[in-house]
Amino acid sequence: MYRIVNRFLAPSKGSPEPIARRQRILHTLLIGLLVLALFSLAYVSVGVQDPVVRTLRLLIALGFIGFIFFLRILSERGKYYPAARVFVGLLFLIGLALIATWSIILPTGLIMIATAVVAAGILLGPGQTLFVGWSALFSFILILFLQQRGIIRPDFSWMSQKLLIEDAIWFGCNILLVAVVAWLGNRELEAMLNRAQHSEAALIRERDKLEETVIERTRDLREAQLANVLEISRFAEWGRLATGILHDLLNPLTVVSVNLQKIGAQEDSEQVKRALEGTQAMQTYLEAARRQLRNEQEITTFKVGQELTGISQLLQYKAQQAGVRLTIQADNSVTLHGSIALFSQIITNVVANAIDACSEQKKGDRSVNIRAKEDEGVVMLQIIDTGVGMTPEAQAHATEPFFSTKKGKGTGLGLAIVHELVTRDFNGELRLSSEPMMGTTVTLILRNKKTA
Repeated sequence: MYRIVNRFLAPSKGSPEPIARRQRILHTLLIGLLVLALFSLAYVSVGVQDPVVRTLRLLIALGFIGFIFFLRILSERGKYYPAARVFVGLLFLIGLALIATWSIILPTGLIMIATAVVAAGILLGPGQTLFVGWSALFSFILILFLQQRGIIRPDFSWMSQKLLIEDAIWFGCNILLVAVVAWLGNRELEAMLNRAQHSEAALIRERDKLEETVIERTRDLREAQLANVLEISRFAEWGRLATGILHDLLNPLTVVSVNLQKIGAQEDSEQVKRALEGTQAMQTYLEAARRQLRNEQEITTFKVGQELTGISQLLQYKAQQAGVRLTIQADNSVTLHGSIALFSQIITNVVANAIDACSEQKKGDRSVNIRAKEDEGVVMLQIIDTGVGMTPEAQAHATEPFFSTKKGKGTGLGLAIVHELVTRDFNGELRLSSEPMMGTTVTLILRNKKTA
């Protein structure tokens, strides 16, 4: 018996949770009506003596029981809302039929209509409660109007007849049906409140967790920013120190160079010539480095090839240590009007990155080729390396500050600074073309200050 009742109450498979809860309530109410129908069937079988009336009422009771099972099957087949509407309409029509037959003050009819109003709110939603309530009001007015006009003649004999035990049982069953509807409504309300409380508690937990995550991420970000600032500060301090060292080195080198020139004028010696060339080259290196560190912003027209030669000489030792061949292809007629120091900074950063990329290449040729050409006041430089290259994702972030592919060895500022200088000081563009293990080509479009 328990399994049968539990099977009758179970919602259809795959129903959403809100629909499943309402299906359980509808099936519970259908069981209540089924109990009333069975009670009516038992009363008709025992209490009615007239065989014709008894047969008619038995057929009505059996038909009502069959209709209850039809609504249950309809709900199980995924037609919950049609089944619920028919159920509410059935309660409403039964109540109207009772008060139209035995007057508008019949308690059983009023209870049945009140049950329909409450059931509509539980099964179909608050809006249906108002609809059924207003329908009941207009129906009462219409029935009373028809009774006053004599169109409907209610039977008031029930008011003068002696009440029987069956009447008390029937009335009690109606009250019990209302109690079941009210209990189901309150249970659904409590379930909704509990779900709301659980949802609110879950939201609070998620909010607290999110706040903790934000605080943790903010702390990590601040620590990372502080580390980057400290690293930049160290670089700036080393730059200031290096500027002083270079200044101190240039003075004695100048003295050595002057003395070697005097000796060379007196003696035609190959060793003296080489020593003089070496000191002059060292002066060139140190002067270029000092100019770059001091960020001298003197705007002038200079030969690109000459500056590229000086930069390559400055980076020649780094290239040799990495086993990288450094070459330049630039016409002496290519000139640029702008800051030599910023130009040197741009090329030095890009070429140094190219040498580092080649040093990580395990197989094949290691080379960095610098090309320069000029067209109508626009200088295009290409730094082509045969290094390890970059993935598309790395290329997309390559010019962002603090992004590095050197696995902890780089600061992530080189290309970011280059991009800023190229776009801001030379009104130019920086383009990247790279494939993993196939090398990288950095194209710099620099516009002369006179034509920009």
